Amino acid sequence: MRNSRPSHPALSASRAKEYQRCPLQFRLHVVDRIKEPPTQATLLGTTVHSALENLYAAPRMQRDEALAQSLLEREWKTTLEQDPTVMSLFTDHADFERWYARMRSMISNYFQIEEPRALEPHSREALVEGTTQDGVHLLGYIDRVDRAPNGDLRVIDYKTGKAPSDSKKRLSSKCVSTRFFSASLSVYLNVPSSFTSPRKRS
Repeated sequence: MRNSRPSHPALSASRAKEYQRCPLQFRLHVVDRIKEPPTQATLLGTTVHSALENLYAAPRMQRDEALAQSLLEREWKTTLEQDPTVMSLFTDHADFERWYARMRSMISNYFQIEEPRALEPHSREALVEGTTQDGVHLLGYIDRVDRAPNGDLRVIDYKTGKAPSDSKKRLSSKCVSTRFFSASLSVYLNVPSSFTSPRKRS
């Protein structure tokens, strides 16, 4: 696994899911290369993901909620400094405060699911590429890969969106990325893969 740019065009989890949802949207993004403007949801997801990635860069025993919240604040300040126009995504200050409070609550909720001080990731935000036997190029930036005591690799995909209430919809939508990353990692390492439904992160 490596942290770099893709070596050639390939199918990613987000694009595969997008094609399932709307082939026309897939064409506009991939073929016509039309970019969508940022939204509150995408800004939230990017900021939370960055904070969690940096949390696991810290020494294990320092990974508490206070550090995670401070990293979240640092990520937001950096984003605002680099692009002050992101504030135009909010209707007013109250709208921004609600958004920011939701972001902080996601960090708090994360600590109800996992204990970062008990984990030592095998990799973070790593680029995995591979080609299937049918010649399909796959790639994915995996949020985190943990190695179990028995050597098994566990793919962790953070989710900040709202989970579908129906369990079948949850498996068919929110787990697409994890299934895809598991397959990509399997092809990359040339090892068998298995899938169990993950818990929702954050």
